[in-house]
Amino acid sequence: MQGLTEDELWAHYPMFHCNNPNIATRCVLCGKSVSAFAVHLHNDHGPPGRGEMPAENHRAVVLYSFALVVCQRADGRFLLVQEFCNQGFWLPGGAVDPQESLCSAALRETREEAGVDVELQGILKIEHSARDGYVRMRIIFYARPKDEAQLPKSVPDYESLGAAWVSLEDIGQLRLRGTEPAEWCRYVAEGGAIYPLSLLNDRGKK
Repeated sequence: MQGLTEDELWAHYPMFHCNNPNIATRCVLCGKSVSAFAVHLHNDHGPPGRGEMPAENHRAVVLYSFALVVCQRADGRFLLVQEFCNQGFWLPGGAVDPQESLCSAALRETREEAGVDVELQGILKIEHSARDGYVRMRIIFYARPKDEAQLPKSVPDYESLGAAWVSLEDIGQLRLRGTEPAEWCRYVAEGGAIYPLSLLNDRGKK
């Protein structure tokens, strides 16, 4: 590889040395000690090194995961939570805790915010949004109550002010935190697709 320019080495190495171990060594171009020469060469030299094309981003990316639950009773009513701080009504759900599975988070959040124990029946949507500096993932579950007679939460606390079983007509009269409760409840009521829970290989210690 002696005698090659920076750009020539950048193009030459992955073509003719693709099976070489990606080892820690000293870079022949800049003299830096690097943990993976092939990755360093590709990202820090040649066109990416000069900003002429994107380099791979190997920084740790923060992932925030959320679980929302659209829970429907046999009579067609839906479970909505009255958010604290006067934010309006919303679907039960929230952030996934460390070591917690998505399904466990959905069950926990529904119990904490709405006071109702539910059985997850399927998935309505999986969202993945790349943001500036982090990634946001959200799973929207479909559920049924374990006990149709279980009363929703009525004593306010930090999690919520309470919860209620509401019809589609009721939802139209409520002040909502956003449009999603009305959209998802209408989607389910009109026979929208519900995908199997088996789509998730959902693992967690909780």
